[in-house]
Amino acid sequence: MIVSAHVVVGGYLGEAVGNPAGAFVVGVISHFILDSIPHFDNLDNECFSPRQIAFTATDLIVAFLLMFFVVKLPLNETIFSSSYAWGALGGFLPDMFDNVPFWKKQFLATRFGKAYHRLHAGVHRKQPSALVGMTTQLVVITLFLAAHFAIIK
Repeated sequence: MIVSAHVVVGGYLGEAVGNPAGAFVVGVISHFILDSIPHFDNLDNECFSPRQIAFTATDLIVAFLLMFFVVKLPLNETIFSSSYAWGALGGFLPDMFDNVPFWKKQFLATRFGKAYHRLHAGVHRKQPSALVGMTTQLVVITLFLAAHFAIIK
């Protein structure tokens, strides 16, 4: 899934849990569940093309804008006390280990990295076309944002 989907779902579920530690754990679990849904990934395992870099950068910006748009903190709290933010981080973090080209080779060279990659790659299903895969993700994002705003009203 794209980062935005992982952030929105992890954040929503984290907020439902209500405490930062539990939110983070639920966010990580949600990552693997979402990755098991057929979806479009922007990643080429060998390199990052300029198109992939632009797509990923845009996705990251949208994800963080969505998170800050959704997180409403009282004046005496910080983003670090937000269950939504911790769930969002948990939802996003698994891809940071396995998909970032700056350290991917070094990570995969470790025993943990190899095992983690097998787990992470193993939950992914065959990708549909980009149109179908992106539509799936936009539906997931829309449903979880709608649920979030329906609950806080």
